[in-house]
Amino acid sequence: MEFAPLADPAAVEDGFNVAGAFTTIVLAMEPGPTTMAMLASIDDSALDDSERTMVLQAWERQHAWLMAQTQKAVVAVTGLEAASSDDWVRDEVACAVGLSSNAAGQRVHVARTLLSLFPATMAALECGELPWRHALAMVEFCGDFDSEQAAAIEQRLLAKAGGQTLAQFRRSLKRAALVAAPEQARVRREKAVRERDVQLLPGADGMASLVTTLPALDAVAAYEVIDALAHAGEGATDAEGHRLGIDARRADAFLVALGLGGSVDPADRPHVVRHIEMQLVSDLPTWFGLADNPVELLGYGHLPGAVVRQLRRDGADIALRRLIADPITGQLLHFGRKTYRPPRGLREFVQARDRTCRFPGCVRAAKHCDIDHGKAWDAGGDTSAENCGCLCRRHHRLKTFGGWLLRYLRDGTALWTSPAGRLYSVRPPPQLGPD
Repeated sequence: MEFAPLADPAAVEDGFNVAGAFTTIVLAMEPGPTTMAMLASIDDSALDDSERTMVLQAWERQHAWLMAQTQKAVVAVTGLEAASSDDWVRDEVACAVGLSSNAAGQRVHVARTLLSLFPATMAALECGELPWRHALAMVEFCGDFDSEQAAAIEQRLLAKAGGQTLAQFRRSLKRAALVAAPEQARVRREKAVRERDVQLLPGADGMASLVTTLPALDAVAAYEVIDALAHAGEGATDAEGHRLGIDARRADAFLVALGLGGSVDPADRPHVVRHIEMQLVSDLPTWFGLADNPVELLGYGHLPGAVVRQLRRDGADIALRRLIADPITGQLLHFGRKTYRPPRGLREFVQARDRTCRFPGCVRAAKHCDIDHGKAWDAGGDTSAENCGCLCRRHHRLKTFGGWLLRYLRDGTALWTSPAGRLYSVRPPPQLGPD
């Protein structure tokens, strides 16, 4: 997106006199102090719904610009390189902004990395084209790259990053990092596996959190067992007779798995575990060890291709469905108007294709979503892969009762129209292809 500067002062005068024109002028300006002052002068009550949404977007751009200036200010204090191994200057930052030494060290690391390694990311941040959290993700996934690798990542991902949600951008970054530096990814993963742990974090109201960091396949498998046990315990109540929600039942299922009691019947475990299935998407060369392309564990994200070979070598005791990202069968799932309720084959196909709810920014896993008809069955819509998609219960209800309109394009893009008339498109996630 390009932003035209406000070159003619007369345009401002005209903008004050034409309804909506002033807002349009301000939104066309690059972020900065002048734009911020003009935005602050806009009376939201005089705007329509679409204009209020545009003003919100403008403030988000201002936030990105402000964070870019903050990174420059940090580096102005600390310099791009540490003067010694102790890097005492981070304590100056800590005292100046009221942070612990460790938190300040992280702030310093992010600022130095962005300014030294990711100039294009900083430029996009400064002109409001890239949200701040996207820039943080760039440092998280690619902060240990060399300048050549970093430049390649920026060139590949930044052009479309502003149109992606944070979850989508993180997914793109994760895969791009695996492609750009597979050996570094392998070394980092092996180190992370060695450092797996369990932490007890005290909380408020007599509660605490138990955080376990595990290899992705183990963590997803454990969660699937807990989730299946929780769903098997539907209708469970506490000592006062209050019905337990799914989250509370998952917590109790965790205790059952450890033999510590809980509201879920431990007798359900052998039955539910037999029906747990995990899905791993791979290309054929990687599956047979002829390539080292990223694979994707549905419900988690991308993993190094070496994970596939580890599974084959270890004979992991996991019910694993292999999904090859090639048309090896040529099968197209289409069930016409013979049935309203999607058959199991279509349901599984749509869930594997969509992976999450198709509403903009929603990351609710597809397996916990409804299979929705884009064009309603009653209006002549058929039960097919082309007309069906995954929507979480909230966004399914939003489509039905909230005034939002949805239609699917031929390429699978979900095109939403909000009650304010704003258009939002959600492309189907690629199956291992470039993000």
